[in-house]
Amino acid sequence: MSETEKLVVSDHEKKGHKQNPEEVNMSAFESIKKKNSENPAREYSNVLGMMSIVSNIGFTMIACVIVGLFAGVAFEKYVIHKTSAVYVVIGSLLGVAAGFISVYKNILKKFIK
Repeated sequence: MSETEKLVVSDHEKKGHKQNPEEVNMSAFESIKKKNSENPAREYSNVLGMMSIVSNIGFTMIACVIVGLFAGVAFEKYVIHKTSAVYVVIGSLLGVAAGFISVYKNILKKFIK
């Protein structure tokens, strides 16, 4: 065992941790993988959390595009009194832009606290 490994092991023993030297040398990924394999409910919770974030992004984008589309149709029908695809396209693009802004804000709120 190298000098660094001895220092790490002795530091953990001083803090009251009972670990094997092999466990101390594990990478962070292996440590998380081991914790999740010991507790399947935690892994299931992580998967559900990720799925909820992805579905939230999808629903937000779809809702914003639909609202923009209907706003464009309503603007053409009630304000312009003509039917052309120009305002429908503009409304859809504004909906896409609003969706991206909303998703960006949600991601910042969830991951950067």
